[in-house]
Parts: sequence; C-alpha cells; structure tokens
Amino acid sequence: MSYQRLIVERRGPVGWIINNRPDRLNAYDAVMRGEFPRAWAELDADPCVRVIVHTGNGRAFQVGADLEDLDGEAGKQFQETMRTLDLKLTGWHCNVRKPVITAVN
Repeated sequence: MSYQRLIVERRGPVGWIINNRPDRLNAYDAVMRGEFPRAWAELDADPCVRVIVHTGNGRAFQVGADLEDLDGEAGKQFQETMRTLDLKLTGWHCNVRKPVITAVN
C-alpha cells in the first residue's frame, strides 16, 4: 500500500510504522489519521510480521494534532472523533493482536 504521512516497512519479522512529517514534528493531520488504521491492519495481517514498532522520523515521535488541520471540515470531523473517542491511531484502538513497541524519540 502507498502512504503519504507514514512509512510502513518490514525488516525481517519486525513491522515498522514510522510517522513521517518531520518538518511538522510528526503532528498528525486528517491524512495521517486516515492512514493509521490501514497501516495497523496491513502489518497485523502479515503472517511474516511477529512484532510491530511504532516510531517517528526526525527529532520527535509526535507532538499531537496539527492545529492548522483543525479548521474547516477536517476540524469538525476531528472534533467528532475526539467526542466519540474513535481515534484509530494506535494498535490498541485498531485491535492489533501482535505485540507493539512504541519507540519514542
């Protein structure tokens, strides 16, 4: 699969999800929020992947939401997501069965 805001790769039995907006300290936006469920599902379904590592590219793991993304329709969708706690950002939120290691940088 192709991703704009995440790097998803496999290194032997280890699957990697790498937040890839280093210029914005990996702040998540609507695009990244949409990519997380696909990335988690892709690696969780791969029988060759035994563990998943989630980290960030650059000097920050993730600083939270990109405040510029909270304007307009995307902002309304994000607010609804927060109200319903339907985040789908983490392996836990996406019901990933494999062990997950978060490498915070």
